Amino acid sequence: PQERFTRILMDHDLTSMSGDYLVPGADAPPWQTLQVTDALRRSIAQRIHRIPHEALCQQVRWSGESEVTVGHHKIPCRARDIQALDSRWVLSPKDERKPLEIARLLALYSVFDNPLSNRRNGVHLGLDPELRLQSDYELFASPLNAAVPNGRFASKWPHVEWRFGSIGSYPSVLNFLPANAIVCVNPPFTEAYLADVMARLDELKGRFRLRIAMPIQEMPWRRQLHSSLPSAEFLSTYYDASAENHTDVLHPTLLWEDPRCPEWHSSGADVGYQFSEQCGAPAAPAAPEPDASPAPGAAAEAPASAPSPRQPSQRELTLAA
Repeated sequence: PQERFTRILMDHDLTSMSGDYLVPGADAPPWQTLQVTDALRRSIAQRIHRIPHEALCQQVRWSGESEVTVGHHKIPCRARDIQALDSRWVLSPKDERKPLEIARLLALYSVFDNPLSNRRNGVHLGLDPELRLQSDYELFASPLNAAVPNGRFASKWPHVEWRFGSIGSYPSVLNFLPANAIVCVNPPFTEAYLADVMARLDELKGRFRLRIAMPIQEMPWRRQLHSSLPSAEFLSTYYDASAENHTDVLHPTLLWEDPRCPEWHSSGADVGYQFSEQCGAPAAPAAPEPDASPAPGAAAEAPASAPSPRQPSQRELTLAA
C-alpha cells in the first residue's frame, strides 16, 4: 500500500481533477485502488477532508542547516540539494523568502520517499548529465537534478519551482517548446505517466528530436517499443544528482536517440546492448561489456515488468553494469 500511495501522489496531476495540487480529493478514484480495509479507506478520506483546515497549522521551517521540519515531521536534507536550489534561485539573492522556499520544495519532494525504505524515490534520478547538457530541454526534471540551464526544464510543481528556473509541467509545457528542439524525456516509471508518454510518442517524435528513456513493462504499449524506438539501446545506469554518482538500473530500460541528434560520448558506461523485438532482451552488444557484476538493489521506484517470452538472464538485463 505504501508504494501504491506514492504512485497515487505522483500520478495525481495526470489522473485526478479533484483535490489540491498535492493530494487527490477524498472521493477521487485512485484511492479505490489501495488494497486496504474499508475502515482504513474511510480514515484516509477523513484525513484528506481535514487538510484544508490544517494547512496553515503546519509550519515549515529550518531546524539547523540540514533539516526541515513540517509540523512534527523532520526531513533530513542533503547539502548538495540545498546548494542546487540556492544556485538556481532566479529572484534577488537577498530575498528573505529564499530559505523558506528552498525548505518548502525539499519538503514537497520528500512526500515521494517511502518511510519504510532506506532509499529515495527514483524521481530524483536522471540520465547522464553529459547527454542532457547537449539537449535543449528536459521534459521531466526538477531544480534538484536538471542539467540544462534555468528556463530549459519542466518540473512537477512549476507554481513553486518557477523561482528555481522551471518553465512549466508536462504535458502543458509541450505547447511552448520550439519545433525541432532536442528534448530529453525521462518520465516517472508509473503506469499513468508511461501510458501518457507512449500515447503521445508519435506526436513528440514529429515535433522534436528526442532522447527518451522508457522501461520495458508488460503493458499494452510494450509491442509499440520496437517500432517506435528502433535500434534503442539498453540503459544500465542513472545519475543521482544528490549523491553525484551513477547508480545501477534494476528494471530493463531503453534509451533511444533521434538519429538527427548530434553524437555525444559519455565518460561512463551507461548504454550497451540493442533491443531485440523477438524476445524483448538484449541482442548483439553495441559496445564492449564492462567487467563488473550486477548490483543487488534497485535504483528507481518502478513496477517490475512481467517476464518476456524468453526470460533474459540477470546478466543480460543489467548489462553487467
